[in-house]
Amino acid sequence: MKRSICTLLALIFVLMLAPGVLADVLWIPDDPFLNRQMDDCRTHDRSYYAAGPDGQVVVYESPESSVVAKKLPNGELVRISWEYTDENGIVWGFCEHWDEDYITDWTGWMPLDHLLLKYDHISFEEEFSDRLISEGGILEGFGGQTIRAWGYPGSEGSYDLYVDEEYGPDYGPTFTDDAGRKWGFCSYYMGSRFFWVCLDDPTADYDTLYAELPPQQVTHPVKDGTPAEIKPAGPNMTVVIAAVCAVAAISGGFLWFTRKKK
Repeated sequence: MKRSICTLLALIFVLMLAPGVLADVLWIPDDPFLNRQMDDCRTHDRSYYAAGPDGQVVVYESPESSVVAKKLPNGELVRISWEYTDENGIVWGFCEHWDEDYITDWTGWMPLDHLLLKYDHISFEEEFSDRLISEGGILEGFGGQTIRAWGYPGSEGSYDLYVDEEYGPDYGPTFTDDAGRKWGFCSYYMGSRFFWVCLDDPTADYDTLYAELPPQQVTHPVKDGTPAEIKPAGPNMTVVIAAVCAVAAISGGFLWFTRKKK
């Protein structure tokens, strides 16, 4: 009898931990709404500037909660890692913000309509899709050295990246800028994701590459008008009722199982 109960409890415990299995493959923040609605959420992973009404963006605990987690002044940069579309068609973005010590400072959900996308590698690929060449290769000859990784060709944001002595980063597609320099896109290398390398001069920084010919400056227009005020729609009662029924069914089945064994 005790062994049967222990087996049943173990099975329930494994099912409860099922979302945690995904965490080993994909980073899933410890957010109640995200974990509960995981099947309806998608990864996003792009940066935005706050651009909400009244000079700020209101961040809520969840798309179904009226509790305010944070208020962001317009212009503040945030990283949206997950998105969720509610029953009214409003797309919400989840942000987990870290402080200088990489400790979670705050988390919350905000409407993407109140944010302004920061130009990134996806924006670059969309704008210059007709100039991308489907060719690839491996960056060789820089083992043990530090190269520059760029958000996109000509971006002011670049950083040092150490190249392993045995193998360099794979790249593809390629892009040739207005100065005739060839660039290669790298999706992943040594913990870094989605960056470009100047194949003609991988170690050069911004001032070196653009000392004479500045890159084409890409501007991102500010949204016209003022975004409409968007508030959480409240909990979906169908989901709530279904959850209650599921709990009741499990409890009833457990009582029936234990009584049957007596």
